[in-house]
Amino acid sequence: MTALDLIEAIQAAVGRKGRVIRVPMALTRALALAGDVAGKALNRPMTLNSWRYAEMAAEGFVCRVDRMRQALGVTAAIGLKDGMARTAAWYRTAGWLPSA
Repeated sequence: MTALDLIEAIQAAVGRKGRVIRVPMALTRALALAGDVAGKALNRPMTLNSWRYAEMAAEGFVCRVDRMRQALGVTAAIGLKDGMARTAAWYRTAGWLPSA
């Protein structure tokens, strides 16, 4: 599964289209460092920090369900699209997403 696969599944589940805006990694790194400083000042982790940056910058990072199955013996009970649809429904019920 690629990041684009995940984005498309989320868009389908919430019934909205999004726009992917590519941000240069140098700018992302600078923002991550700013997140580190803000996190220390506020005494809580920020959404974007150096740890998250390292995860995003990892070459070839993708979610591989076949590797998950081989390494951990885990098989997903439901597929991505159905899982996202169920998640969106839960968010709607909780009032965190507007009705479709």
